[in-house]
Amino acid sequence: MLLNLDGGDCEVDTGIGFFDHMLTAFSVHGGFGLKLTCRGDLNVDCHHTIEDVGIALGKAFSEALGDKGGIMRYGSFLYRWTRPWGFAPQISAA
Repeated sequence: MLLNLDGGDCEVDTGIGFFDHMLTAFSVHGGFGLKLTCRGDLNVDCHHTIEDVGIALGKAFSEALGDKGGIMRYGSFLYRWTRPWGFAPQISAA
């Protein structure tokens, strides 16, 4: 995986089409570059692959952001889909 917070191309191949689509949308609309390839035990199910990508992506963001200096929240959105409430904070570099 290569993560570029300054932008760049997005190339994602996990072997799970819809997950690839969602990660690509996350990268494009988030304004960061992402090159990610993985191979998991898809013959069993896709759970482990998705979980491992999430862990690796979270660690990559954590390392790339360092002490998180210069990042501030600039908005949030509270919504109700059916029964549960969702909260989506938005962050931006200062």
